[in-house]
Amino acid sequence: NLKICTQIKCSSYPIIRHYINGRPDGDDYYEDNKILFTSNLIKFDPLPSIKPKNNPSEKTKLVIPCPQDCPTIDCNWKCFRCKKDVDYGYNEHLYCECGESNITHSKFKCNSPHHTKGYISFELNRLNDLLPSVPPQEEINILLLGETGVG
Repeated sequence: NLKICTQIKCSSYPIIRHYINGRPDGDDYYEDNKILFTSNLIKFDPLPSIKPKNNPSEKTKLVIPCPQDCPTIDCNWKCFRCKKDVDYGYNEHLYCECGESNITHSKFKCNSPHHTKGYISFELNRLNDLLPSVPPQEEINILLLGETGVG
C-alpha cells in the first residue's frame, strides 16, 4: 500500500520487492536474482569449507547432465549461494567461491521445465562415472630438423 509505505516509489512496470524483517532486500527481486532463475544450480549440505583442504592446481568447469534425466544433455552448474560456476578438482571435490565440498554433499536442480522434483542427489556410482578421471594432459609437439629438412 503506497499510502502506508511512502518511501516506495511507483515504477512504470510491475516489479517484485522482497522484504526481510520489514526492510527491502533490493529494488527488484527478479532482476537481482535472474541468474538463479535461469541457471542450473547446486546446493551444498553442509556448506562448503571456506579454506579448502585439497586445493588442486588443475580444475575444470563442472559440465554433467541433470540427475533427474532431464532433456538437456550437459549442464553448466552454478552454486546456489555464491551464484558462481562450480569447478571439479579431479579429486571428488567441487569448488566455488564459497569454498570446497565433497561431491557427496551436492544436490542438483537444472532449469529445465521437465525438472519438477527440486534439488536431487546423484547416485554416487553414476556421478563418479560422469566426472572426468584425470586432468587433460598438455600436448607437446616436437619438430626435428636435420640437414635434409624436417624428419
